[in-house]
Amino acid sequence: MKKKYFWFVIFLTFCVVSLAGYNGEGTINEPYLIKNIEDLIYLSGHTGVWDSGKYFLQTADIDCYQVDLSGNRIEFSSIGTYANPFTGSYDGQGYKISNLYINRGSSENYYGFFRVTSGATLKNIILENVDITGHSYLGALVGKAYDSEIMNCYSSGTITSLGDGLCCGGIVGFSKITSQSEKTTISNCYSSATLSGDTIIGGITNSYSLYVEIKNCAFTGTINGNGKIGGIVGNMFNASPNIIKNCYVAATINSTDLTTTGMIVGNNLTENIVSCFYQPDGLISGVGSASDVTYLDTTNIEELTELEMQQTNKYISAGWDFNTTWFLDDVTINNGYPYLYWQQNTPFAMFVIDQDNVQNIVSDELYAEIMFTNSISQGTQIIIKKNYVNGTSIDGFPDSFVSFTDEFWRIKTNLNQPFVYDLTLDLTDLPTSFVASDVKILKRDDEDSEWVDVTVSRADLSWDEKKVTISGLTSFSDFIPVIDESTLPVELSSFTANLISDNAVSINWEVESESNLIGYYLLKNSANDIAGAELIPSLIVSTNSAQQASYNFIHNPDGNANSIYYWLKSIELNNNYEIYGPVSVTLVNESDNHPNIISGNRLYANYPNPFNPVTNISFSVESPSLVNIKIYNIKGQVVRNLYEENIAKTNCKHSLVWNGKDDAGQRVSSGIYFVKMKVGESHFTQKVIMQK
Repeated sequence: MKKKYFWFVIFLTFCVVSLAGYNGEGTINEPYLIKNIEDLIYLSGHTGVWDSGKYFLQTADIDCYQVDLSGNRIEFSSIGTYANPFTGSYDGQGYKISNLYINRGSSENYYGFFRVTSGATLKNIILENVDITGHSYLGALVGKAYDSEIMNCYSSGTITSLGDGLCCGGIVGFSKITSQSEKTTISNCYSSATLSGDTIIGGITNSYSLYVEIKNCAFTGTINGNGKIGGIVGNMFNASPNIIKNCYVAATINSTDLTTTGMIVGNNLTENIVSCFYQPDGLISGVGSASDVTYLDTTNIEELTELEMQQTNKYISAGWDFNTTWFLDDVTINNGYPYLYWQQNTPFAMFVIDQDNVQNIVSDELYAEIMFTNSISQGTQIIIKKNYVNGTSIDGFPDSFVSFTDEFWRIKTNLNQPFVYDLTLDLTDLPTSFVASDVKILKRDDEDSEWVDVTVSRADLSWDEKKVTISGLTSFSDFIPVIDESTLPVELSSFTANLISDNAVSINWEVESESNLIGYYLLKNSANDIAGAELIPSLIVSTNSAQQASYNFIHNPDGNANSIYYWLKSIELNNNYEIYGPVSVTLVNESDNHPNIISGNRLYANYPNPFNPVTNISFSVESPSLVNIKIYNIKGQVVRNLYEENIAKTNCKHSLVWNGKDDAGQRVSSGIYFVKMKVGESHFTQKVIMQK
């Protein structure tokens, strides 16, 4: 025992020394920062920072699992005491606290992450895999909470009351206030913990108060006990205006006294249970049948099947908020049951308007900004969420569009008044460059609606570098950037490979224009076989210019091959690609004084351009090949099958004339056309303009 105690004293000494300069000032603008287990231990042991007006901000996930030199688990010393409760504000920011361990045997009360709070604010605290044991008043977050505000918190793990222990809760063991001016609220909280004890066990809490409010909470864990057990509240002691609203339970409950056990409330003394749902477990009803309140409106407590619990119909008809509080669009969360906005697996930002006439909302991490053109009511909630595909459908685009990103913005609100806003999306985080004029923004009202171009609904698009602003929008929904699939990504005019020294090949290609490209890769092989070609692992980033552009890459061959064949692979924003080539070089010995230059396959720029009535088209081939040349209009339709011949003569120019007529002999109209040449598996394109 002495050895164990001595080690623990040394550990605490280390913690105090390491945090002598506690990060932050404890104010609302400069809160104390909690970044590791040492900071939590320091907080739990220093009553001087538990006072009202002290603010704490967690900045990282924290694992509380620790053992002593003998391999025994080290307990966490809860924050606050009965005589000196925690009265400050703790914001976990959604970071996890895992493996919290407390074992006080069968004689001690009031334990959890916090032992006792009074007038405290606790929010965004995620407690995973807690292991808490004691006699009574045990909760994952708080053992006993007076007049406290608790929101956006979660717990999992085990909480066990020993002996004749009572008041065990998944979030709070016991909620209480001492005067009519006080109020304890638990909102937007969720637990999947396993709770065991004698009596008075609630999936969320137990209450003895003049006014306790529990809203938008859920329990999906397990409860084992002997009575006064409820999925939300085990025992609602007081008949004063307590409220349980918009809560659901899909849990396993084992009780020896079913008359004081309910899926929502076990022993109930309040009539204010509103819009609550549960999935049945055996013979247990919504509220214990022995509850004293006989005038409870049981239509506000409804039993649902598993399928109904996993659909929005019942909830929405009961007035639940599925815009900014609850979601049901990701079946990987809560096993397909409704989940709270802070549980989302994808990045999101939530804003609550706390004053009138707010004009703009900026979410830097999600690259989105909303600018209102009218005043917005106080209390309005707005959520900006970045959805990744991950099973979420983004299908249903118009045929002419294709997405070049796997993410889209979802914007929700509880705003009921008419509003108009401008939305700015910053596309600089996309993996490549693009031509702004080729980008469109599609919008849909919900997943069952079709995507439409926002410009069709008379909203205007404007660009500032890679930021696009959509003006005049009147509803929130899903937004996604797309490109016109008919946009020709690259117009390659030449592709050559030249040996410039004994061990260096200069690979060059020219484009008349390009758009919506990630860039280029080169492939190589010692034989004219693309199936066995090897990727040269260097991405050549494209300029995406409407003007002519030239590229050069120097390759240093290795091995003993006599020749090397090269292919050019252009990668589009939507991950489609085109392959051009091959071109080849013959490697020379050191005694050779001149490089062996091979011009390769090539389609030259036509002349004149623009033209009327005829234009000359020239090309060359590297080896005897079948050459196919077609003329396409801007819609991608073939207007003229111009040429298809086997060419035997290599490394020289071949020329032909297009007279500006289609296959029917009719002169084509003025506009842009594309000359496409196919040689083997290689493709080349030139843009031509008919001008009348």
